[in-house]
Amino acid sequence: MGINESMKTTALLTLTALLSFLLGGCNQETLPDRNSYILEVHLSGDYNDYLFLAGEEMDSVLVVDGVARFTGEMPVPEQVAVIPKGTSIAPARVYLENSHIKMYGHYILATDTRPQRIRVDSIVGSKMQDLLEDWQNDYQRLTADRENPESLNARMTRVIAEKIKLSDNLGGWILARSAERLSQEQLRSLYEQIDTTAIPGTELRMIQRALTRKSNIGKNVAWENYELIPSTSEKENILANTGGKRKLLHFWATWCGPCIQNFPALDSVVDQYQAQLQPLGLSIDFDSTRWHNYLIDEQRLDGEYLLPGAWEHPLAKDLEIDRIPYYILLDENDQMIRQGGLADVIAGLEE
Repeated sequence: MGINESMKTTALLTLTALLSFLLGGCNQETLPDRNSYILEVHLSGDYNDYLFLAGEEMDSVLVVDGVARFTGEMPVPEQVAVIPKGTSIAPARVYLENSHIKMYGHYILATDTRPQRIRVDSIVGSKMQDLLEDWQNDYQRLTADRENPESLNARMTRVIAEKIKLSDNLGGWILARSAERLSQEQLRSLYEQIDTTAIPGTELRMIQRALTRKSNIGKNVAWENYELIPSTSEKENILANTGGKRKLLHFWATWCGPCIQNFPALDSVVDQYQAQLQPLGLSIDFDSTRWHNYLIDEQRLDGEYLLPGAWEHPLAKDLEIDRIPYYILLDENDQMIRQGGLADVIAGLEE
């Protein structure tokens, strides 16, 4: 090989090495280190506005050519919501942790009867997401196992304890979302097994609030301590006089899609138990005019009350209401005997 050819070869190798280094560097920069995350949201459908990341971590990113890219640090894995700009009652959820995560979904436009939403098709790159899918399979197996004489609550308690041993974070996530189903003793026992410093603040607050709610069972609701706005002046005294019936409190709001969707089921329960049950609606609405107009339009004025201040109303805070729809069953003396979902309070009516 001549000198010129040798120099050409050396130059080519040097250029190749340099390009490899530069390209490698660019690729390396797209990957998070162990103390940071990248969340890429790949959207099909007609959406080119901002996406919002909601949770302990808050952020907003513009969608460009169908992709939004969030970056940051997440010392403790946490489930967050990815929400399009505007109203959306069904946010896309993903478990965020310090890794490179990709969410693939489709943006669905709003209609007259349905708000906009993101349909999640797949999520890759999140270890916690995989663990959660394993839990969902376990939960389906638990609920389908009707031949096992052990109660569902006992089976759930046992499996959640196993998940806690696997991961405090995973156990905390499951426990927070199973809290309403478990008894106070079961919930407290599992809570004491978790390293609370290893789970996100969101899950921790959910568990603590559930424990507070469960400790309220057996206590009386002192209506005289709370200012409520009745839907009609004729109904102002209904709280004090329900003819010896039990009271079914249902916390809701006009802006809450699941609350509105639950009204037919609620009405069916009220019709079935009308001889022994008085329903009382307690709205978490911020706009009193919208609330009142909705009740008029839907002919639901009877037994409805607005909580001034919404979530900050003393009744909502005392009862630890942090989600809606939510139901509480009181006995004839206004003592709390059941709470949670509609199915939970129906079980109390049948006892």
